[in-house]
Amino acid sequence: MYAGTIVEEGKTSDILSHPLHPYTRGLISCIPVIDSRHSPSARLNALDGMVPELYGLQSGCPFADRCPERMADCERVSPHAVDRGEDRRVACLRYGQEGDR
Repeated sequence: MYAGTIVEEGKTSDILSHPLHPYTRGLISCIPVIDSRHSPSARLNALDGMVPELYGLQSGCPFADRCPERMADCERVSPHAVDRGEDRRVACLRYGQEGDR
């Protein structure tokens, strides 16, 4: 969920092993690695940009300003969740949308 919108649904194991939405991929990349090969002073990954104000959200995808995969339509078209196989849904224009264009 991002800014009050469900961006990806599915089995936990499927989402963690093959995330579809750019926000989900970003979150997973921020998980710290606990491993003897990593320095304790190593920097953690972080998502670029700022979380949007939840009042007065503009049209389009709420993640568009922070998305490394954003397209022109992302700023004006609100994505709807689309089926992506067995028990998987994702709300991202990269996976195709119907209507609202």
